[in-house]
Amino acid sequence: LHGLDLESEHCVFENQNGTVTLVPLGGAQCSVNGVMVTAPSQLNQGAVILLGRTNMFRFNHPKEAAKLREKRKSGLLSSLSLSMTDLSKSCENLSTVMLYNPG
Repeated sequence: LHGLDLESEHCVFENQNGTVTLVPLGGAQCSVNGVMVTAPSQLNQGAVILLGRTNMFRFNHPKEAAKLREKRKSGLLSSLSLSMTDLSKSCENLSTVMLYNPG
């Protein structure tokens, strides 16, 4: 990745038994849902991650994704409600990010 305030070794993502954590390295600029993190931060489905000032990502949690797939297969959740729920959560997180990082 390249961009403003992005270090060559910026952060690490750790997955310990399904719990995923973002670990900033050496004071690198990392935000989760619009909040600057300087210590390990647990990630949840739909979290918006900003690395440096220009690299924004939406986190998909492996466990949550598997649970949603199982519900969809069993007919408990339609594809439309799945995508709308997922989109709604992402929009909430993105709105939070934009409040703290306008532009």
